Amino acid sequence: MLTTLAEIQESVRRERRLLGVEPFRDPPQVRVVSTPAWVLEGYLYEVFLRTVAEEKPLAVFKAELPRLKKLGVKTIWLMPFHPTGEQGRKGRLGSPYSIKDHFAIDPALGTESELRELISAAHDLDMRVIGDFVANHVALYNTAPAEYPQMIHRNAEGKPVRRITDWSDICDLDYTQPRTRHYMKSVARYWIEEFDLDGFRCDVAGLVPLDFWEQLSRELLKIKKDIFLMAEWEAISLFGPFHACYDWTLYNLMTDVHKRRRSLRFIAEYITMQQAVLPENALMLRFTENHDLPRTRAVFGRESFYNYVALAAALPGITLIYGGQESGAIDRPSLFDKPATKAPVPASPLKVFYSTLGRWMRKISEYKNGRLVIRVEENEKLLVLKYGTDKITFGIYLNFSERDFKYEVRKLSKQPVILFQPVTGDETRSKPQDRFTVKSGEPLLWYTAMNEN
Repeated sequence: MLTTLAEIQESVRRERRLLGVEPFRDPPQVRVVSTPAWVLEGYLYEVFLRTVAEEKPLAVFKAELPRLKKLGVKTIWLMPFHPTGEQGRKGRLGSPYSIKDHFAIDPALGTESELRELISAAHDLDMRVIGDFVANHVALYNTAPAEYPQMIHRNAEGKPVRRITDWSDICDLDYTQPRTRHYMKSVARYWIEEFDLDGFRCDVAGLVPLDFWEQLSRELLKIKKDIFLMAEWEAISLFGPFHACYDWTLYNLMTDVHKRRRSLRFIAEYITMQQAVLPENALMLRFTENHDLPRTRAVFGRESFYNYVALAAALPGITLIYGGQESGAIDRPSLFDKPATKAPVPASPLKVFYSTLGRWMRKISEYKNGRLVIRVEENEKLLVLKYGTDKITFGIYLNFSERDFKYEVRKLSKQPVILFQPVTGDETRSKPQDRFTVKSGEPLLWYTAMNEN
């Protein structure tokens, strides 16, 4: 049995190396470019366009933007929308990450004008849109466009190769070739300059040379000063060119806690250690699901998932929602075939939970760089996060026990506080002498009300 954080990290490193995990070791000296403020103003919402509609999903999804805005979404992440390769194709439709042409839009998803209209509509709502930049590989034996065969990594016999053998539908790009670097940088510039994207989530970023990302980051910042770059990887060394990395380690710890393999103490100690070693301005992507994982409610329970989603939202960093998560979807969409799941249901009862949580996030977003204290109480069944700044104090109580806990508000602050109960949507103003209840399985959020009208 693993009993220390070092052992947990080594286990994660062994088990999830191919997914891009390099848990924190001796941190290098890394300077992160200042993160654009808009990144922290709400949820990051991942969209797999095939799940939106059978016809014209780009156009259909545009109509979803007002609903997502009300939910608390700030940034839309569009999974790859390019044509997919035919040779070695997985399933009937193929993986969206097996890209046949980085400069084209899959006609089954929509047109260039529909993508421009979607991005423009998002900007009109003060939302942002990022794309999915796949720089490590291309579709297998791709010959369109003509430049690809000259950029593919090959073995001694001249055959295309890949480092991850299970990815049978792709071959790796060769970054020892200057033409590869030039071409892929032109791809990124194209979608920023021609379509006004606000940044990229960069697929398996740790498999691409670091100096390429450094060069690309500098070039894109010249085009758009508030661009956002996020690495699908977990390594401090990537925080030079990237604003954010995935927090796979936290996800694994949360699943271990849910399965009662670990206590909450491991999460508290991990976050404390993480905050001590992260470079200034570095952000972690917190999530309870994404397109590589089972659905939140399938992993954490149909009724017991609330605490885990709230924890991901309360920690410093970016909170991800994968399309359909907000409606309580259980089935994970196939990446290779026509998805069996339907589009998100606007009338989902979970709308109250995610919108209340999002409202609290917006209120405290600019203060998340304050001093964080995280601890466990009540025989390691209660996880408490508290932030302190000169202007506001705020935090969250997560009750993982089977009973309720009651306290006086003065335990939180000497000032009046606003209490949020996202499961019910209740929001109340309480005085220090009042009492409050942390219900079993239900998060309680709060912030000081001294500046409230």
